[in-house]
Amino acid sequence: MNGEPGAWSLWRLVFAAESPIHIGWHELGLIQRTRYWIPARNFWGAAIANTARRRDGESVADAYKRATEYVNASLRFTNFYPALDPSIAGGGFRPGYLVDQGLVYGNQQGADLERAWVYSQTSAALAPGQLSAERGALHESEYLAPRGRNTHADSGGGAARLHFEGYALARNAETAEGLRPALALSMVGADRRYGWGRLRLLPGEAGISPAGAMFGDYGPCGEVSGRAEGDPRDPVVESDGPANLPAYLIADGITGIEGDLEAVGGRDWNAKGSGGSVRTPKLCWMPGSVCADGRRFAIDPQGLWRRADG
Repeated sequence: MNGEPGAWSLWRLVFAAESPIHIGWHELGLIQRTRYWIPARNFWGAAIANTARRRDGESVADAYKRATEYVNASLRFTNFYPALDPSIAGGGFRPGYLVDQGLVYGNQQGADLERAWVYSQTSAALAPGQLSAERGALHESEYLAPRGRNTHADSGGGAARLHFEGYALARNAETAEGLRPALALSMVGADRRYGWGRLRLLPGEAGISPAGAMFGDYGPCGEVSGRAEGDPRDPVVESDGPANLPAYLIADGITGIEGDLEAVGGRDWNAKGSGGSVRTPKLCWMPGSVCADGRRFAIDPQGLWRRADG
């Protein structure tokens, strides 16, 4: 491993969904599909937005610049996965890869998860003057419902409440103490201006608690320097043996992995505004892919994993 051991601490976080959650995936005809989990990048953005809102006399641009530098240097997030019972660590619908079935979610196939939690809503943007819409503006958006169609033993026979479970790495005690104010009410995904994407951190230790390993597999073991000079030092996690990846892993020459691949890109803010900077897509092993043996991986600010010696 490059670099000296760091003081990163690991924390388990659990959120309750208070409104529909749509995490953009791909289009299927008129249907805008949603992912079944929330990427780390969404919580990176939520932490920056919530931190920037607490600005003290700064301009909006300066507040976001300061918040981005703080989050990049001090926090890392995993993906967050649906969970019914927030009291059971690692008991949710974390993806896993089976050679004969492909990706499964906990003990459910993708179709089972869709049947229980995925709804859709049809809408179109209207021009207020003419009450008309542009051709092709009609679309249907999938979303994860805050309450599902299936039942759960603790729900009293009613619809089960949807929670999301994941982990945060904090660089020091001060950052760890700031997790709750930074994330208490987080907005993620699409259509946030219409009330979608509301996640509330559960109170007390049900919402934030110290952890030894992510989903029982990967624990923090130090840090390495960023890939470019001046980059923040990235925390390193490791597993003792075969384990499902809980995050996107940059595929750069890595062997001994079974799973699916996806090109991961996106858009960031720059001087032109929202989405002005296009990130070059990177070929990654998808969450749920199986790593055949114990490995060490470094985590970048937006939650992408790479080889710790890369």
